[in-house]
Amino acid sequence: MVVGKMMSSVWVISIALLLLCFTAQCGQGAGGAQLQEQDGTRSELEEVDALKEKLIIGNRILDLNELVSPYGHISARIPNSDRIFITSAKSPGLVTVEDVLVVNLDGEVVEGEGITYSEVHMHTGIYKARDDVNAIAHTHSDYAVALTIADIPFQPSMNQALQYIGQAKTWDRIGTITTSELGEQVAEFLGADNALLFKRHGAVIVGPTVELTTIRAIFLERAAKLQLLATAVGKPVPFTSEESSRLLPANPSRPWQYYSSKVSQDLAP
Repeated sequence: MVVGKMMSSVWVISIALLLLCFTAQCGQGAGGAQLQEQDGTRSELEEVDALKEKLIIGNRILDLNELVSPYGHISARIPNSDRIFITSAKSPGLVTVEDVLVVNLDGEVVEGEGITYSEVHMHTGIYKARDDVNAIAHTHSDYAVALTIADIPFQPSMNQALQYIGQAKTWDRIGTITTSELGEQVAEFLGADNALLFKRHGAVIVGPTVELTTIRAIFLERAAKLQLLATAVGKPVPFTSEESSRLLPANPSRPWQYYSSKVSQDLAP
């Protein structure tokens, strides 16, 4: 009888211990899931903040190279969303992180204070048409515009022009891109290219990252300058297919590091 009672007590204690362990494990699992979820949210927020900072650096780099002085803009697609970051309508050399706005693909400001650029539809039109594009710059650089004034088609005749840009057609319509319809037309004319020129106006440059888009804008202007210089003394000679095959793929990390170091002091708190 005593043995039976002892066995029953052991049995009850064993079940209680099992339940206790199971509860503890479940709680630990739920807590772990919550921590993972918090970590995921935190990393997403950090990614978004880093993208804002890159956007401001891109603005400053374009300004440093006199590609957007004082007019022009650059935007970035917000990851996993149908919205973009673009700054309020200021000179790119003056914007800060506080000027970054969230805009939907209809060109409407949905977060942030202020209004954005009248040509925001240039950006939204391209984003809607090109899933591979995550950053867009609109520049007003002298040599690229000079090519269009002289009615000279862009020719990628220097290494970086071919590596980073390739073909860039000229859109002959005069005027700014202030409607969604015009934005869609720009996207259609751009096609799968990395850049296009606007006659007597400027250029639009696209890419998968803010870094690559910014560096493409710089090399587009440099290529236009060298093409005009070559045209002044002779006839620019295009790359042969064999010459083109020797070029390495574009790698924007070194030029981005170089140019961002030039503007980092201005961005220091």
